[in-house]
Amino acid sequence: MICRDPDSASRRFPGEQRGTGLHLAAKFGHMEVGHELMRAMREEDLEMKDGDGCTALHIAVAGGHRRMVREMVYRNKNMAAIFSGKISQQEAVLSVEEASRKGDSDLVKLLYIATPLRLLFDENGGKHGAGVLKFGIHRGMLG
Repeated sequence: MICRDPDSASRRFPGEQRGTGLHLAAKFGHMEVGHELMRAMREEDLEMKDGDGCTALHIAVAGGHRRMVREMVYRNKNMAAIFSGKISQQEAVLSVEEASRKGDSDLVKLLYIATPLRLLFDENGGKHGAGVLKFGIHRGMLG
């Protein structure tokens, strides 16, 4: 289907969720499907949010799908800088915060390196960096 209609990779599903095929692949951890979709999508298409304001990256992080997260960050260097949620940026979270909440130290390392430091420390009084540290300490990821 993607070969016949390249735009189908970034087409949104109808309804309230408004996600893409990549959002579904990320949710269920279908790496092969996700890989093919990412190959067919433009870099900026990876930044598309679903009806809940989440990118496929946030969904993959929530599901602990490390290979998919790694490929998304590789294909779009801006992915880790995108906040999730329909709410204000101050209340939304970065993917590295979600990984820290889950206690996934491998994802935290990957996403921390990919996240611009200004988002963790300067904006919003350092709230997002504090969240990463708080959950990192709570989950025993910092030693």
